[in-house]
Amino acid sequence: MPKNGLNLSDLNDQLRPDEIIKIIRISALFGINKVRFTGGEPLCRKDIDKIISVVKNIKGIERVSITTNGVLLSKRINALKEAGIDSINISLDSLNPERFSAITGKDVFNEVMNGIFMAVELGFRPKVNVVALNDLNTDEVDRFYAFASKHPIVVRFIEFMPLCGENIGDVKFSSVKWLEQYIVEKYKLKNAYMDGVAKIYPLNGKEKGAIGIISPISHPFCSDCNRLRISSAGILYGCLFDSRGINIKNILRNGAGEETIMNLFEQVLLWKNPSHGLDEPLLKEKMSEIKNLIRLIGG
Repeated sequence: MPKNGLNLSDLNDQLRPDEIIKIIRISALFGINKVRFTGGEPLCRKDIDKIISVVKNIKGIERVSITTNGVLLSKRINALKEAGIDSINISLDSLNPERFSAITGKDVFNEVMNGIFMAVELGFRPKVNVVALNDLNTDEVDRFYAFASKHPIVVRFIEFMPLCGENIGDVKFSSVKWLEQYIVEKYKLKNAYMDGVAKIYPLNGKEKGAIGIISPISHPFCSDCNRLRISSAGILYGCLFDSRGINIKNILRNGAGEETIMNLFEQVLLWKNPSHGLDEPLLKEKMSEIKNLIRLIGG
């Protein structure tokens, strides 16, 4: 989050609950079977649990997930459970409270941890996402290993994508290869399997704690990506790194039918590139544009 905050959009520019549900119903007809509510921060929506409860009952939708920064999770977890949410991803870049505050700019470490533990108590197996910044040391890695080995939590180390933050030029990319090698050799991990884009090392059985590795920079998975993204303002995107979008909110409000919206889904899918383009010479020129896009549609 920028130090000066963000300019909030007008509520009328945001998708209404009925519009979100309608878009998801159409996406299910199109063949989409998984839905994830992600950032900004989805728990800022007071109606998120009500939306999820309806989406869970849409024919064709098999799984509904949420990605959150965890700050409001302890207050909303019971409602999410009742709504039928299938899985929860939580961002947590450090187990050191001081370092956590330095990274996030907020002193809310205890709130996030309380949310994680409450999710575990309610029977969830949360995925805890850790961005592997280049100053991440082995002591911190060991803490996360201990965290995952004691609880039914999947700690997933994710390569840093050099796109967010105001002083991003000060943070260098670091492959997670060293981290994977370190943790596998030290703790004798084996029997890895793929879960989506994550390589997972089980610690105490497949349903217990685990360590995951996600490497979108050193090992891009763009050619296999079939995700579509819709911002809270109703803009349909095909990629985090492609600012081309279609305002399906306005098209819906002008009376478009299901076939029109499905044609737009197909059009945006066809825009997808075989690579995210982070190694392109023009990346620096596109940086500001991409940073703003990621703030709108999450990771």
